[in-house]
Amino acid sequence: MWQSIRPLLEPLVTPETLKLHPIREFYEVCQKRGYRIVYDVVSRKDGVTNYRMEVEADGDIHQYEYTGPALRDTAKKIVCKELLNSLKEG
Repeated sequence: MWQSIRPLLEPLVTPETLKLHPIREFYEVCQKRGYRIVYDVVSRKDGVTNYRMEVEADGDIHQYEYTGPALRDTAKKIVCKELLNSLKEG
């Protein structure tokens, strides 16, 4: 029976393949590695969101700024995802 149902469930989610939400993963990486969030500002005017964040990591400053139509939570997700990629590269 499992052989007939398994193809319907593919790909199976395991702890190794489970992806964390970018905001959660970003904050966990910062906490584990002792990185400090220096600057975290959001503003919204006339339907345009501006979200900027800077992180100090091992003496380097990683920063990203999003400006666009996304709501605050979506803008934060975009910024955290980009910073997370930057921290992983550096």
